[in-house]
Amino acid sequence: MTEENVNEIYTTGKFLKEKGINKFNISPSLNFGRAEINNLSYNNETLLEMQKQLRKIENIYPNYVKIDSELIDKAKKGQKCGAGTDTITITPNGDVKPCPIANIDDFYLGNIFNEMPYDNISKIRELDIPQEKYCKNCEYTNFCLNCFVRGMKQYTNIGDKCKWGVEVMQSNDQLIKKLV
Repeated sequence: MTEENVNEIYTTGKFLKEKGINKFNISPSLNFGRAEINNLSYNNETLLEMQKQLRKIENIYPNYVKIDSELIDKAKKGQKCGAGTDTITITPNGDVKPCPIANIDDFYLGNIFNEMPYDNISKIRELDIPQEKYCKNCEYTNFCLNCFVRGMKQYTNIGDKCKWGVEVMQSNDQLIKKLV
């Protein structure tokens, strides 16, 4: 989902349901990699529109919109999305990053062919994630709440306006310098 196609969510969901599809889900294009290069991202208003369109579909077709309940439960509890805790991503050349959506240039933890980066992975696990205690009044909450990678990306974009980023930077300065 991007700013250009957010208004097509309802029409697409309805069309697929009429074709016999049992579950419908979408994912916003994140401002990483090709999406960043081609400016295929979204803003907070676009995310709110996405949620509105999904609710509209769900009102017509109950239980049709697939929601990752495990991720939602984690978010409600203030738990991490899984980056560096439940999973890590190892690229074909052995580079390690905290999750699949992380850009290796921004979130390089090490390379398994040189040495397994256990220390950096452990440090990622210890980091606090963007959550309400930091982000309650932030205009970007819908983008990065409970996601380490999105939080770090947003912090690099807005700098000291990010309360979570500032607090994470102060207490984890050496690791963060490696990541951004």
